[in-house]
Amino acid sequence: MTLKKRLKMVVVPVLVGGFVLLSFAGLQAQGNRTKQIGTNNKGSIYVGEQDKGTAQGNAELTKQAGITTTDAVKAAASAYPGYTADGVRIENENGYLIYSVKMFDKSGKVLDVKVDAGDAKILAVDTSADDDRETNDSKRESEKNRQENENEHENKHDTDNEQNDQHGEHEG
Repeated sequence: MTLKKRLKMVVVPVLVGGFVLLSFAGLQAQGNRTKQIGTNNKGSIYVGEQDKGTAQGNAELTKQAGITTTDAVKAAASAYPGYTADGVRIENENGYLIYSVKMFDKSGKVLDVKVDAGDAKILAVDTSADDDRETNDSKRESEKNRQENENEHENKHDTDNEQNDQHGEHEG
């Protein structure tokens, strides 16, 4: 067996194993971005598997809440001074009614604060919301660049046609 084949037999499994370990470590790190508050991380209002994510479902969930969206924002702002609320929505999370309050600070750091819809207790805070915002910003930037490239291409095509018209060489 040649040295090249022996190296492949050793190096490839090592690289694959390393990749698998790094991927697992990345997933573990990502999963740790949600900080649970307190010992009981369940909300106080159990709603089971009611409609999730529909306007009608959200209206029904809101009727069952023990606090208002304003109360949820106040609770989140009180728990995280220096952050400003950027949006709030009611959610059925794992069968419990919660408010999800998106917040940001002056540096742009984003939090997703989970507030119990029954008693306004903070259940958890998710710092990966920062990644979501960066991803959305990145998507918007990519779309903007794509549009600019299309416009630039169209303008060049129009300029080429004008030059051809001036020389009597119009595409037909």
